[in-house]
Amino acid sequence: MPGYDKSRFENLQSIHDGLTCSICHGIFSNPVVVPCCGQTYCSDCINVTRNLICPNNKSKINKSKLSKAPLNVVNMINHLRLSCTYKQSGCEEVVELEKLPQHLDDCDYNPFRICKNCGFEMGQKEHDCVRNLKEKIERIS
Repeated sequence: MPGYDKSRFENLQSIHDGLTCSICHGIFSNPVVVPCCGQTYCSDCINVTRNLICPNNKSKINKSKLSKAPLNVVNMINHLRLSCTYKQSGCEEVVELEKLPQHLDDCDYNPFRICKNCGFEMGQKEHDCVRNLKEKIERIS
């Protein structure tokens, strides 16, 4: 996944340009460092560059030589606060990036979340565990 859209973050003006991928212009997602020049990019962004050529110095990139970004960079990114992926659907939560996956699992506006009672997708319509389980049993029978 390319970087996170900067407009989702709170206190945008305090976000340092050093946390921005120069390919997608978003906040790093799974940042990696290229060995040829030490630049950091989103893993997905650098892996889809044409012929794995470094955008900074045009050197060929050996995928096996990519390294994870320094822990301090990853920690800074993880503590940035951003709006929920489902803000357009009505969710008003703002969470730290590292807590976003857990929030999305529980977000009432996530149409793909899984019910903890029956194990079925919640979907956009009203969820009914009993009906879902009956339908599953009927399909099996």
